[in-house]
This record gives sequence, structure tokens and C-alpha cells, in this order.
Amino acid sequence: MSAGPGTISRQTLRFGAPALRHLEWPYFDARGAKDGPHLAIIAGIHGCEYSSISGAVELMRGLDPAELCGRVTAVPIVNLESYRQRTPFVSPADGTLSEFGALDADTLLQAKGRRYSLAALLGETGEHVDALLGGSYCTVYLSPRDYHRVHAPLDAALTRTRYIPGRRFSVSLATAASIDRIFCRNERAIC
Repeated sequence: MSAGPGTISRQTLRFGAPALRHLEWPYFDARGAKDGPHLAIIAGIHGCEYSSISGAVELMRGLDPAELCGRVTAVPIVNLESYRQRTPFVSPADGTLSEFGALDADTLLQAKGRRYSLAALLGETGEHVDALLGGSYCTVYLSPRDYHRVHAPLDAALTRTRYIPGRRFSVSLATAASIDRIFCRNERAIC
């Protein structure tokens, strides 16, 4: 079922096939007052892709169907079960979460019991390190096939970046488990 001309509707897609009967997908359908092309937007392939889910919903809320030529259909969440079972952790990057935890004084866990200090990772001591003590950390492994951008899940401005030269060891899970302080020895940008 689609929206009438010049309207936006929110609906749920269901299938009659026995294997899919238990599944449902919410979607928005906007039909412009005038004819034109049909744009389909699919977001939230994984349930924790909150920014794409939110972006699809906000886009549809911001459309003015009276000004639209054609049709826009958006499925903001494809994997609804994964979304419903979400955890409070939102990964800032597309990769594998290899370690996470609370900063124990100035110590982070690399892998398999290998520890290193926050000061060594950041390449400095003082107020910038002290401001992070008592917080949390996570290590997200990006393989060559992953999307190499990092996103902040809050409204923030990047005010400082430093380059620290170093080695270029692979940071695969196996390597991280075998080379001490690998993240402190590798080339890195501190933001």
C-alpha cells in the first residue's frame, strides 16, 4: 500500500509466506503531488546502525510532499530483531570490537592479558591524560575491508590532533595478542 498523492504515510511491511510471517518492517512512503522518479532508501541493515536509522527517519519527516515530484520510500530498520536486542554500546567505527572496559587507573587491556598505559598510547602525560582517567575505552579492529572512518555519537568538535610516528605492525587480533604494547609502538593520530 502506498501513500496518496501529496502525502506521507508510515506503514508496516509484512509477508504472507510462512517462513517470513513473524517478521515485519516499518517503512515510510512519501508520494509527491506531481509524478516523477521513485527513490528507495534502505538503512539500518544492522540493528546498531543508529545514525543511518535516525537519518532515514529525519529525512522522511523533513520532506514536504506538496513540493515533491515523484515518490520516496524509506525502510529505516531492516534488521528489526537486532535493533530490539541492542546493547548500550555504540561502535564509533565499522569493525570488530576486540576489547573494552573501564580505565583502571592508567591501564588499558590490549589483548590476552597484555596491558599498556593510557599515557604511552597518547604519547604524553598531564591534563589531557588526567581528563580521561576514570572513563571507559574500547578497541575497534578495522580490517582492510572495513569502512575507515570514525564517528562520534555525540555533538562534539575536534579541537586537537597530533601525529605520533612509529612502526606499522598489523593490528589483527592475532598480532595484538603476540606483540607487547603494539598500539603504543605503531604510527598513530591522536584526536
